[in-house]
Amino acid sequence: IVVGGGPMFVQQAATSAVLVASLPGAGGAASIDRFVDTLIGGAAALILTLVVLPVRPLKLVRAATEPTIYELAGTFADIARGMRARDPQISLQALRRARTTGDLWAQLAVALDIGSQAARVAPARRREQHALGDIARSVEQLDYTIRNARVTARVALRLVETDSIRSPDLAPSIDFLGTAARELGAHINGDIDAAPRVRVAAEAAAYASARVTYDEHDLLITHLTGQIRSTVIDLFRATGMTRERALTVMLGAVERGRTAAGRE
Repeated sequence: IVVGGGPMFVQQAATSAVLVASLPGAGGAASIDRFVDTLIGGAAALILTLVVLPVRPLKLVRAATEPTIYELAGTFADIARGMRARDPQISLQALRRARTTGDLWAQLAVALDIGSQAARVAPARRREQHALGDIARSVEQLDYTIRNARVTARVALRLVETDSIRSPDLAPSIDFLGTAARELGAHINGDIDAAPRVRVAAEAAAYASARVTYDEHDLLITHLTGQIRSTVIDLFRATGMTRERALTVMLGAVERGRTAAGRE
């Protein structure tokens, strides 16, 4: 503490002290004094970790959320940009970025686990347990969103490579997913007004996907629109919406989009 060490430094120092205290003396026998020192050192480490210098769970989790959301939103932006430019290199960049986002989510999951444990055992952090529970549900759905983004990037790359993009509504639907992802980050960071914004953007993505004109036998476009709508449901659920409600809202947006496009 004197040298300004954080919780990890204190824990490592305490561990080293316990190890030294438990080593046999010069005569080969363990000293009772060392045993007492071990107990004192262990108790001090617990007090320092749980009371004096506890992990700040919400700060830890939100710090890990930021790069994950940044890359996810960037992935959607690159997918849309690749479609508009019909540039396979941009689309390939989007796919690589989507894979990176998966790695960042894994780090976020670890941070959430550490933060949740700290909130359970550290009296000073127990009040953060409820917020962490809400975040955990959002992070679970964020995982599904990232998986869908990876598949979406792969399908979009194939569409660009085969020059199969004909509808101007494809790229905007992906843009809306990116907007929803950014707002989801704000939601996880505690912005109470962000959840409605996530839902509005996600609903707009479903609506735009239904306006896409394509041959029903075009499997790539069919696959892509399906991925967009699946992602919409994940984003809805990340804000606390039930699966049944999310499906109903998504299908309603799709129906309105089809009607606006003159397709029943």
